[in-house]
Amino acid sequence: MLLTDLVREAFRSLRQRPGRAVLSALGSVLGVATVVAIVGLSETASHQVTLRFDELRATRLVVDAASPDEPEVLDVADLDAIRAVNGVTSAARIMAMGNRLATLVPVHGRAISISPSTVSLDFQDALDVEVLAGTLWDGAGPESRVAVIGETVVRELSMGPFVGPFELWVDGLPVTVTGVVRGSGLDLGLSGAVLVPESQSEFWGRPRDGSLIVRVLPGAGAGVGEVLPTLIDPTAPHKYAALVPPEPERLRATISGDTRLAFIAGSVIALLAGAIAIATSTLTSVVERTEEYGLRRALGARRADILRMVLIETTVLGALGGVVGSYLGLAGILAASLLLDWRPIFEPGLIPLAIVIGSAVGALAGLIPAARAAGLQPVTALRRV
Repeated sequence: MLLTDLVREAFRSLRQRPGRAVLSALGSVLGVATVVAIVGLSETASHQVTLRFDELRATRLVVDAASPDEPEVLDVADLDAIRAVNGVTSAARIMAMGNRLATLVPVHGRAISISPSTVSLDFQDALDVEVLAGTLWDGAGPESRVAVIGETVVRELSMGPFVGPFELWVDGLPVTVTGVVRGSGLDLGLSGAVLVPESQSEFWGRPRDGSLIVRVLPGAGAGVGEVLPTLIDPTAPHKYAALVPPEPERLRATISGDTRLAFIAGSVIALLAGAIAIATSTLTSVVERTEEYGLRRALGARRADILRMVLIETTVLGALGGVVGSYLGLAGILAASLLLDWRPIFEPGLIPLAIVIGSAVGALAGLIPAARAAGLQPVTALRRV
C-alpha cells in the first residue's frame, strides 16, 4: 500500500471512533501540557527570582571586621574615600551598640529591650531605609539625642499610630523619636532597631558589632570588594572581610538549571503516563479490529502495511495531543503568572518541540500494538467474522 493510502486509512479509522481517539490523545495532551508548563514555569520562576533578588542584594557590598572582637576597627574607615571609588554609588556605616531598656514614660511606661545602632549620614540610600511615618533627623548634634525606630518597635511599645515626635526614655534620659522606618531591602534587622546618628555614639556606649554597607553599580562588586580592605586600612587590610554580592546572571543560570533538574522527573512521568494511555487504548482497538486486520491481510495487505497504519494512527494521536497540550501548557503558564503576579517567560520554539515530542510519544506507544496487529494471522482473524 502507498503511504498516502495508509495515511488516509489511518485518518478514516480515527474518524470512525472519535470518542476513543479523544481518550487516547488525552494522555498525550496531559503529558505534553505538563512538560510545556514545567519548562515554562521553571524559566518564569528563575527569571522572577532574579527580579526579586532585588538590586540592593545584587549591588550591595558588606564589609565586616574579620575578628568579632574588634568591631571598632571599622570606625577608622574614611567613607568619603570609599564613595570616591569607581563603581561606588553610596556608603554608610552601621554600628550595633549594647542592648538598652527603653520606655515611653520614665515610670509607668512598658519597658522593652532595644538594640540601638549608630548610622552615618548617608545611611538611607545605602541601607535602603523606608520612612513609614514622621521624618529622619536633620543636622542633629551630639547633644540633641534623636532617633528613628523600626516598625516592630512601635508594636512592642504598644503605642498607637505615629502622629509626631515623642520621647523615648533610655536610662532615664529622653531621646526624641522623629520617625518610624523599616528596611525594605537586605534584612539588617532595621525593622526591630533604634537608629541614632553616629555623632551621638558616646551616649550609647561601646559598639559590639558593625558593618560598612557599600552600594555599587551592577557588576562592580568584585572589583570594589578587592580594593576596600586596603583602602580602609593600608597597613592592616586583613582586619576586614568584604562580602561580595553574586552576579545576577550567574545566579539566574544556576536557579534555572536547578529548577529544570528538579522538575525533569515530573516531565518524564507525565510523558510515560501519556504513552501508556495511548498504548493501552490502541491495544484495545487492535483487539476490537482483529477482523478488519484479518480481512486486509486476506485482500493482500502486508504485515508492514498493517504495522505502518497503526503507527500512523498513534503518531497522529500523539501529534494532536502535542498541539493541544502545548497550548494548554501555555495557558497554565499564563494562569500561574497572573495568579502570582509574575512576568511569564515562554519560548516560542516550545510549541513545535511539543508537537514533535507528542508525535514521538505516540509513535513509541504504538510499537507494541502495531506489532501485535501486524502479527495477526488472516485465517485466525477471519474465523471471528
